[in-house]
Amino acid sequence: MYRNRVSRHLVRRPAGPTGSEPTSRWGHALRPITNSIAGSNTCKRLAAIDTSTSWPGRTMLRGGTPPSPRSPGRLYGVLGIPAISYLPADDVDDSALPAGELIQHLEDDIDGWWVSVTRYDTTIEIRIYDVATVWLDASLEFCTVRPAFDVGETWLAFQLERHVLPIVRMMRGHAVFHAGAVRTDRGAVLLLADGQGGKSTTTALLLADGAGFISDDQTAVTTAREAIGTPWLRLRRPSADLAPADADIRVDGDGRIVVALDSTTAPTPIAGLLLLGARSETGSVTVEPVEGATAVTALLGQVFCGGLVDPALVERHFRVATDLAASLPVARLSVPHGPPWATLLPHIERWLLTSKD
Repeated sequence: MYRNRVSRHLVRRPAGPTGSEPTSRWGHALRPITNSIAGSNTCKRLAAIDTSTSWPGRTMLRGGTPPSPRSPGRLYGVLGIPAISYLPADDVDDSALPAGELIQHLEDDIDGWWVSVTRYDTTIEIRIYDVATVWLDASLEFCTVRPAFDVGETWLAFQLERHVLPIVRMMRGHAVFHAGAVRTDRGAVLLLADGQGGKSTTTALLLADGAGFISDDQTAVTTAREAIGTPWLRLRRPSADLAPADADIRVDGDGRIVVALDSTTAPTPIAGLLLLGARSETGSVTVEPVEGATAVTALLGQVFCGGLVDPALVERHFRVATDLAASLPVARLSVPHGPPWATLLPHIERWLLTSKD
């Protein structure tokens, strides 16, 4: 059985079907969903993608031209900052914490991410150690990037999206959660889980069921209970065959397969929150209500930026989390192992309907 999981959300491109393959309504070639990508078209396409691009080295940059990315829209378009400039590459200063008012300090020895964010009078400085130093002006009109030596473009882009984008969103007054988000007829539904907790796969399955795409990993939430997403679906390699055969894909700096999608860019009112639980052992989809302190604790456990030390930002996330838990339905979603994959959206819409009543 052929079933296209996400092709109708793809960025439109003038590519047609080949041979006698079944096609989606946009003309994308479909293929069966399998457990493995070994020998698949996706695997072959990934092998052909060049991920080795590096910034010029120390000798090339001394007195030379600052590096320029091949794809500035891919790197920074989502930040929404009008002017972005580069400085010649240099080491990121790790001799001491930056001067000024500390906003965030994360020392993650497991994943190897060391990040410090400091506020000055009119500037935010973000140090992503061994990757780049970034300066943002308070108006978010200008951004300056100084990459470290020998940092690949793909890795730089991934790190900026992970560490700079949430700071930009918080500067704009939002809270940022480690969550996916889809749009249903009743509003946005946030999908919260730890890393490797199934957010991307669940998002892809809901898109196939008719939901609209908002985000699959980093979701900003406004104080008006609205969700703002990011325009890509990031799949781990075992789930790569959920991407359509001719999708616009790339390999991200952390090895994930990224599918460019048409995201809902306008803030979308949130209708409910789903905590992704363990795989269902009963063979059926279950949606069990979660209330009170459990819901607040789960939300606060998914604040996107680890190591926040700015009291106002910590308070904002606590305030937003308690407001969401008190004002919206929260439940735990468990899904059977696949493939074949269960249909999810009707269960979620039924939960939203009964919760409203």
